[in-house]
Parts: sequence; structure tokens; C-alpha cells
Amino acid sequence: MDTLPLDRLRRFLGNWHMDVRGIVGHQTIYGTGDLHGREVIGGGILLTITMELDGQEQYQEANLFGYSKEEEKIHQFTIGSYGQIHDHIGEWKSGDVLYVEWNGTGNEMHMAEKICYEWKSGDEFEVNETNIIGDKIQSSYTYDIVRSNPKLEDLIVMPT
Repeated sequence: MDTLPLDRLRRFLGNWHMDVRGIVGHQTIYGTGDLHGREVIGGGILLTITMELDGQEQYQEANLFGYSKEEEKIHQFTIGSYGQIHDHIGEWKSGDVLYVEWNGTGNEMHMAEKICYEWKSGDEFEVNETNIIGDKIQSSYTYDIVRSNPKLEDLIVMPT
């Protein structure tokens, strides 16, 4: 069994802080947030997010990541505090890049959400998200995410 795609998702484990830059229409917005990643029964990863964007109320989101052996795809099942529920489907493009996408319909128009996760190091990754309605980009966000606590193995000091 190929466990590598699921093993790579363990990079989300731990506590993280993020800075957000977004473009909605022609307006640039900024914000901050915190993420918490933990492993769930069956080997999936639950990544919860609390975020505040300038001028908007607090937003929360839960993302359950898993690997479908049958499809050989990563699934990111998202539930957000604005009522959205999406099953993003994708794959690892390389050891450091995960790409997932959701496609659906709203108000009889095609909608898409494209998300690319790129690890810069074990303690830092960047997320680029693009939201499309019809054939127009409605918003795009860049999330710069850094670990806010050291990994457990970094805390263990071995005598020499």
C-alpha cells in the first residue's frame, strides 16, 4: 500500500500562525489567523482554522484531509462558518506541493476553488487560493503560514 501521500499530510500537524493577503475584486485585504492540525482515527488530518480579515467578522473552517487509495487522490473536505461545504480533490504535484480543487454550481453558474499548498521548510508553508465564479476570478488569497510551536522531536534533547 502506498502510504506516502498520507504520510506527507502529517506536515500539517501542530500549531501554526498565518498572515493573509487577499484581493477581492479590486480591493486588497489583510488578516491573520491560527491553524491547528491533528491526526484523526484512520490516519486523516484535521486542520482547523480561525481567521480574521480586516473589516470582516471572525471566520472558522474545518478541513479533513484524507487519501483515497482507490482514486489515488487526496481529498480535502471543508466546512466553513459561512455555510460552505466542499470536497476538494487533488494530488501531490511534488514532495512539497499539494494541489486540490473543488468545482460546483451556485446561482446556475460554475464555481471553482483552486488551492495550492507549497512547503518552504518543515516549519513554513504557503497557500495560494483562487475562487472563480463563471469564468471570472472573484478573489485570490495568499496565506503565509509558520509553525507557532516547535515540533515534538525538536523538544527532545538526547544526551551526547
